Amino acid sequence: MQKLFFIVTYLFTFGISAQSYHLELIDEKPLDADTFVGVDDFSALYFIKNNALFKKSGTNTYQFSSLQLGTIASVDIINPLKISVFYRDSNTVVILDNTLNEITRIDFTTITNYRNISHARTAGDRQLWVFNTDLQQLEVYDWNQNKIITKFPPQEDNVITMSSNFNFAWVALENTIYQYNIYGSFIDKVSITTPKTIIQSQGNLIATTEKSIFYKEKKASKFSEVFLPDLPHKDSFLTNEILYIYDGQKITTFKISKS
Repeated sequence: MQKLFFIVTYLFTFGISAQSYHLELIDEKPLDADTFVGVDDFSALYFIKNNALFKKSGTNTYQFSSLQLGTIASVDIINPLKISVFYRDSNTVVILDNTLNEITRIDFTTITNYRNISHARTAGDRQLWVFNTDLQQLEVYDWNQNKIITKFPPQEDNVITMSSNFNFAWVALENTIYQYNIYGSFIDKVSITTPKTIIQSQGNLIATTEKSIFYKEKKASKFSEVFLPDLPHKDSFLTNEILYIYDGQKITTFKISKS
């Protein structure tokens, strides 16, 4: 295997640590997609093409589209049996099963005490993390009971991006990522400047900006910047310690290890 070692800078101002990592190149695969979504725990590949969601699992390919809902804003595959597809244009989340058949859809404009949603992610069973832009706050919505079960303190700024697992959510503002648990408690915050996306796996975080990728282990207090020369990162995904980077033509897979 080829090992690629990248420099890590020490930037106290932006909360970046001096911990260094090396990335071991595992694989490269071509992909024709508008957006690379990720790879689930069963090694199925998800991507968006022409505003349709595709899943490739072995020799099988599944597809879901609902053009009347607008553009797909995000897809959450943390639970491959209940995949969350968020359409910001229509304020709607569609829940899909493992063959991309629709289980249900939630239109937040028509529910009791309607709310406008800017971000939606999978929470616990039949639950969603949602960011309510009317009140500028994170909430947990139970779509089986059709009600908000947890509310969080309002944020002072607009949310740029979110990531989550069943028990925790990470909410990125302009210069800070806040972590909350499912019960509504604040857990932690970490500084980083203008993250474009954040992706979590087992509490480890990847944050991307326009030019760089940052990595933070679960117990670390700061991010480490990983330079990727000559490797554009259009989309990224993290599972366990495996980092996937999509450059618009191929997916490059790395294992993250400490130097």
